[in-house]
Amino acid sequence: MAPKCTLPFAVVLAATFSATTMANSYLNDLVGDRASGAEQELEDRGFEHHKTIKIKDTAMGYWWNDRDEQCVVVSVEDGRVKSIFDQPESMCGGSSSSSSHHSSSSHGSSRYFNVDSVEGMRASSGERELEDNGWEFVNSSRDGSRIWSNWWNDRERECVTIVTLNGRYDSVTDTLPYDCERDSSSHGSHGSSHGGRGDGVTLYRDKDYHGESLTLYRDESHLGDTRLGDDELSSIRVPYNCRVTLYTDSRFRGRSEDLSSDQSNMRNSRIGNDSASSIEVDCD
Repeated sequence: MAPKCTLPFAVVLAATFSATTMANSYLNDLVGDRASGAEQELEDRGFEHHKTIKIKDTAMGYWWNDRDEQCVVVSVEDGRVKSIFDQPESMCGGSSSSSSHHSSSSHGSSRYFNVDSVEGMRASSGERELEDNGWEFVNSSRDGSRIWSNWWNDRERECVTIVTLNGRYDSVTDTLPYDCERDSSSHGSHGSSHGGRGDGVTLYRDKDYHGESLTLYRDESHLGDTRLGDDELSSIRVPYNCRVTLYTDSRFRGRSEDLSSDQSNMRNSRIGNDSASSIEVDCD
């Protein structure tokens, strides 16, 4: 019997890329961008994150565009996009059921659903879409022109906060089961583009971890869209397996500060108290 030949994974990966073509030219401008900015731009262009695979120092993020039925893989090294390639639909789950972050099935249907896709919808349409896909309205609160509503998915054991502004769903953010009136032990362990969710990082409006709080598991480009608010951060809890970068301006701009541990009073930080407008979250 002839001996088996096992190719190194890197060779297999290279062969996979050589068999694909570069993604449509309207994505090529993202090559070289910071990963966080490219992620936001992909979402703005109708893509939804499906999964991320890490290979040594490279993160391979798979993104699906439901409108164009297009799957792409985004290669990230050292925090920047190195390449974007088209991929078969099956690599992004296609129209089949998926266990990726923020996905659910509607009453046994195999249709892929990403709760982030309701962003931009009229509130009435978004509400129907959520209910059709297994999400249950829990409670809401109002602050000026913004309405914060919490939704729970029992199958995924997941809670999200949706901000409604001018009659449309403006943002969707992960939050704790507590906000959906569930015990924290029910919190799921779905993956995200930043690795395991763990406990997330928790931001507080007052010093010494008091006041209104917000727990994040991924980047937030504009804290003004969350219930914490813009320029309101006074203290922050950062678990041992997480690192964050705080920015004084939205979309990860302005003065910044890296933190890998708790900060009980932001007055003692480089950016100061009530100054954070966006945050990058990286948890192992």
